[in-house]
Amino acid sequence: MHRAATVLRCRGLLLSIAVAALPACLALRAAGEQPAPAGAPIDSFRVAIPYLAVKPEIDGRMEEEAWEQAALLAEFRQFEPEQGAPASERTEARLGYDEARLYVGIRCYDSEPQKVVANAMFRDAFLGNDDNLELLLDTFHDRQNAFLFSVNPLAAQVDGLVRNEGSEVNYNWDGVWQAEASRDGEGWTVEIAIPFKTLRFPRAHEQVWGFNLHRSIARKRENLLWKPMPRTSGNPTQYQVSQFGDLVGIRDAEPGRNLQVLPYALGSGEEATGASRGTSGDAGVDLKLNLTPGLVADLTYNTDFAEAEADHQQVNLTRFRLFFPEKRDFFLENSSLFYFGERSDFLRSSERVFFFSRQIGLSEDGEVQIPVLGGAKVSGKVGRYGIGFLNLTTEEATLASGEDGALREPRTNYTVLRLTRDLLGKSTVGLIGLNKDAAGDSDNSGLGGDWNLAFGDHFQTGGFLARTSTPHLGGDDWAGQADAQWDSDKFYSHVSYAEVGDDFNPEMGFFTRLGVKEWRSVVSYQPRPKFWSLRQLYIFNELSYVTDSEGEVQTRNNRYEVDVIFNNAVFLAFKYFDYWDVLDGDFEVHPGVIIPAGSYRFDNFFIGVQTVPSLPYFFFARYQRGDFYDGTLETKVLGARLRPAAGLLTRLFWERNDVELPGGAFTTNLYTARIEYAVSPRLSTNTLIQWNQDDNFGFKAVGRWTFRPGSDLYLVYDDSRALPEGPTAPKRRALIVKLRLLVAL
Repeated sequence: MHRAATVLRCRGLLLSIAVAALPACLALRAAGEQPAPAGAPIDSFRVAIPYLAVKPEIDGRMEEEAWEQAALLAEFRQFEPEQGAPASERTEARLGYDEARLYVGIRCYDSEPQKVVANAMFRDAFLGNDDNLELLLDTFHDRQNAFLFSVNPLAAQVDGLVRNEGSEVNYNWDGVWQAEASRDGEGWTVEIAIPFKTLRFPRAHEQVWGFNLHRSIARKRENLLWKPMPRTSGNPTQYQVSQFGDLVGIRDAEPGRNLQVLPYALGSGEEATGASRGTSGDAGVDLKLNLTPGLVADLTYNTDFAEAEADHQQVNLTRFRLFFPEKRDFFLENSSLFYFGERSDFLRSSERVFFFSRQIGLSEDGEVQIPVLGGAKVSGKVGRYGIGFLNLTTEEATLASGEDGALREPRTNYTVLRLTRDLLGKSTVGLIGLNKDAAGDSDNSGLGGDWNLAFGDHFQTGGFLARTSTPHLGGDDWAGQADAQWDSDKFYSHVSYAEVGDDFNPEMGFFTRLGVKEWRSVVSYQPRPKFWSLRQLYIFNELSYVTDSEGEVQTRNNRYEVDVIFNNAVFLAFKYFDYWDVLDGDFEVHPGVIIPAGSYRFDNFFIGVQTVPSLPYFFFARYQRGDFYDGTLETKVLGARLRPAAGLLTRLFWERNDVELPGGAFTTNLYTARIEYAVSPRLSTNTLIQWNQDDNFGFKAVGRWTFRPGSDLYLVYDDSRALPEGPTAPKRRALIVKLRLLVAL
């Protein structure tokens, strides 16, 4: 009876949110789904783009007459190194559209074209060390969120979703669009075509989008913007969506074909410890349906994540879980809408996320996939409302769990309902409802509300309140967090307070601690001295103070840091950490090594250095030494990024930890190598090798051929094994071939 009552109560909460949202959403749809402009027009930075009767050929050359009919943008200004100064190199951008696509052509003039930096060629490469262009589109004009499209001189494509003015940039999102680039004696050019069906936007006779263009000249570390914006220190300056200019003129745009079918088929051969060799095949399908221009439905059957990138291992010397980001395509569509949790900053990622999609279809350690039978997601915007609904069912599975034998995962249904409302130009409030229904097991549900309010260009406050419901667990089942933040070029401050109840049970979320109260502050000063070729200094202090629910101290961390950044991007960092940690029970920091319960005060220091990142050979080093509980810790890190030829990138990383404690001494060595090679932007390989000495070895290689936009052929080899090896040591090898097609109907 109690279980049934819990399920009914949760479903009632979800239904209440839906009922509350429906009248407003229907009213906005009846009004044409076009929100009122979010704020006053922005000065003269308003570009009207024309209809192109003849579409340009996307070959990276900008030789077609169609570009002569396009709107011209030619005035770009620096925000680095000299705020507002004229650009040292000329940039000309041209924009137009037809019934199906937005076209952008950009000529990047360069007085020394032989010095243009271009190395990366594969999809979703890091372009920050190359010359590159970023196109940013706030298609709902909500002054907070945007689509990002970036290209370098080798036509490497990167796309992403900007949330909350850059507090999160999700580069794992992949859209269908086309880009080509070329180089000549005057610099380089790029041509971009973005289908309207790749974007989400409100229905209107004429679109009004937020818009900006960002150019980076790598060798000069010069950054240019079409619409100048004030520099910030917390989030990247170019992602201040509230400061964008306006793009107008697109009339009667439709999202294109309303239905996309994405079937997949795969074949695999696998061998693993305790199992015979075997081959298998599988197939499934995803459907994407545009319900309205701003609202999309995703349906999935027999979902497969075979090509999902492996997580980078981390050495964990703390008592708490590590955070690994979501990388699976199905969850990335409108993922920023579903975010509900603590605001992250440049010092740490969020430690409190109420809905964390990696809890669906993955084991707790993230290493084993749990079969997803299927599900549905509806997400997007209707006027000023953001709407998200997710329902997925995972199949019953038995997972290996080391010394404890087999672990059974029951068939489980997950439901999420999310609603947000834009306010005051660039602010939001929202609600979320969660339900986890495990067959034959206890249910878990949750309900919460959050806010993010912006006042002017520099001050924001945000936070959330949430409650969970679990059978046989009651009482203090609330959690909440509130913060205030000031962000400008030379000053940054962030203060927050969080409280998590002892009985708060976020089974669909990520919380590092339960039953705690935390006060946290960050104060930073970033002057720009005019000597020693310095670009900027960062001088700051971070203080966090954590108690249990009764007010007894658990942890106090005090961090002092000075970062020195030179004009050529050489970077020096000096840090001092002062820790106070109270262990309520014994802490096994390493197999067989125990730190006894008690109160510990210890400190250590850190120094780091990196060379010029735009050069073909880049190196960095870090060293940390000091006390560690009742012993000592010494950490050494060496890394390199080697780019001997265009399209070839090798990244090497080594981390060694030497720990000496009264309960024992141990050493960890983690070696990582990533080798990425692209024959062209559409044909690439990505290999990740990870060796955690005396613990595990992993090798994963993925070959990807994009034979047409949205359609890919993957060849995956995955090898993982526990160390030291032996007849019973777990190991697995698999070879997977996967074909994924995009069929637009």
